[in-house]
Amino acid sequence: MVDGAVAGEDGSQSKTMHRFLVIIEKAKRNYSAYSPDLPGCVATGKTLEQVRRNMLEAIDMHLQGLIADKLPIPKSRAFAEFVAFPAAGRRVSAQESSYISCGQSASTLLKCAPP
Repeated sequence: MVDGAVAGEDGSQSKTMHRFLVIIEKAKRNYSAYSPDLPGCVATGKTLEQVRRNMLEAIDMHLQGLIADKLPIPKSRAFAEFVAFPAAGRRVSAQESSYISCGQSASTLLKCAPP
């Protein structure tokens, strides 16, 4: 299997899928998305669903361009974690805060929402 890729839904390794972290941010009137492992690969949308669709298209176009130019597809190196803290207004110790990792999944877009 290719590093940074996952097996197909049937568990076979003959069809691999590359997996990239996608960061989605809420702006005043829309959403924006980017992938740290694919510099310049960005998308926007008025709704969360729209930005997700647009980002999938952007990634597909980006990867097809790399393939057409005979360039390697980058390995996925980025990951995300939430850091949980008690309510603001007081200092906290390391024991009171914690990291919450996003789950690993083979879904089209991993969804990792704040707890």
